[in-house]
Amino acid sequence: MNQNLETDLHAAFSRQAAWLPADAGIRLRAVDYNPRTGRLSPRLTVGALGGAVVTAGTVISVVVLGAAQPAFAGWSASPTAASGPQASSADAACQAKLAANPPPNGPTVGSGWNAVTTDVRGPFTVVIFQDGTSAATCFTGPSFTVLSQSSVNGQASSGSESVTGSGAGTGGGGSSSVMVGGTASGDIAHMTVAHLDSTSDGPYTLAEGQVQSDVTGVTLVRSDGTDVQATTGGGWFVAWWPGSQDVTSAELTTPSGTTSEPLNVQSLPSPPPPGTTGSGSCTASVSAPAVCSGTSGTGPSTGTQGG
Repeated sequence: MNQNLETDLHAAFSRQAAWLPADAGIRLRAVDYNPRTGRLSPRLTVGALGGAVVTAGTVISVVVLGAAQPAFAGWSASPTAASGPQASSADAACQAKLAANPPPNGPTVGSGWNAVTTDVRGPFTVVIFQDGTSAATCFTGPSFTVLSQSSVNGQASSGSESVTGSGAGTGGGGSSSVMVGGTASGDIAHMTVAHLDSTSDGPYTLAEGQVQSDVTGVTLVRSDGTDVQATTGGGWFVAWWPGSQDVTSAELTTPSGTTSEPLNVQSLPSPPPPGTTGSGSCTASVSAPAVCSGTSGTGPSTGTQGG
């Protein structure tokens, strides 16, 4: 080696060595340089397996959540605008069923069935029709159309009712209970709350009724404390939701503002099992018990409500 280069290297290493700690050599000689094994340390192994479990759980969750659709998928607590092909298709399906199913009290005395209120939530549409003293509620979805009819007289609803359904997922699979009620102020003149069953999506609740002419908005407060905004029009309101939550009060909007009023409701006698046919009538008021006669069909009977 060139003597000058060797001298320069020796000087450079000496300068670097001066910066090292005094015990650096001892620690360096204590290091075990035996070949390492392929085994992971226990700590690393547990960490790696924990990561694998998390990853597997994530995949399983995605698969489970993506496999099942919630009941009445697309439903919302607030209705959307009733326009476009969906509303037109619902009206046509309901008019066809009305034509095929005469009212239980005989021919109507009006000029024909007119839609007074249309409620749209996701792919589901509820239309209330009126023809003279007869009313009908038609509930349509992607695979069913359900129609109920009753007679109305001013601010009360009474008389016979028939319910028919069609489609693989018919919504008229039966009624578990029906309540009638209103508010002490008379802003809600009468209402019915029916707990029904769908063979495709399970239980649901339908609330409908008549309101005073100055009521422009109705929000129903359910027994779990959540709100459902109803659709109003033509002196009627209607709302529905998946499940069997009852209604405890209503928030009513008039030109004077918004007020909250408790509902006076009572249960009607249970209907016969699903699949039976016939008609019946019920009357009820805030102060008097419900009285029914005859046999009801596969849906609710509508009772008279005093204001």
